[in-house]
Amino acid sequence: MKIIKVKISGNNPSLGPHDKHSVKTTDLTKMQDLADSLLNDTLINGTINLKNYIALKKENKLDEITKVHQAYSPGVLAKGARILNLHIYLDDGTSITFSDLRKFKFDGNGYTDFKNYHDEHGIVSTNSELIP
Repeated sequence: MKIIKVKISGNNPSLGPHDKHSVKTTDLTKMQDLADSLLNDTLINGTINLKNYIALKKENKLDEITKVHQAYSPGVLAKGARILNLHIYLDDGTSITFSDLRKFKFDGNGYTDFKNYHDEHGIVSTNSELIP
C-alpha cells in the first residue's frame, strides 16, 4: 500500500453563495519516505495508525472503525467554522476520505512532517478542482 496523492479540501458552508471551495494537493509519488511515514507514524484518535485504519476501511470493518471514531471527542463544534476534509489516494486506485477534520485527532511525526511539507509544497486550486 502506497500513498500517491493527498488533498485537503475546505469550504465554509455558512457563507452560502460567497463560500470559496479550495483544494490543496500534494503529489507523494516521488516522496515515498514521507508517504510511508504518514502511513506508519500517524496515530488516528490515539488508537490506530493510518495504515491499519485504511485496512479496516478496505475490509469494511464498521464496528472497529466506529471504535476509532468514538475514541476522540472534539467537544462542541463551532458553527460557521471552515470545514477541512482529508483525501488520501492509494496506488491501487482506492481512496479514503476523512470528512471534517475537526472530528479527528492526528498524532505522530508522520502527520506532522506531511502537514509541514503539504503546507509548503501543495498546489492550491479554488472552485475549479473539486474532489476527487
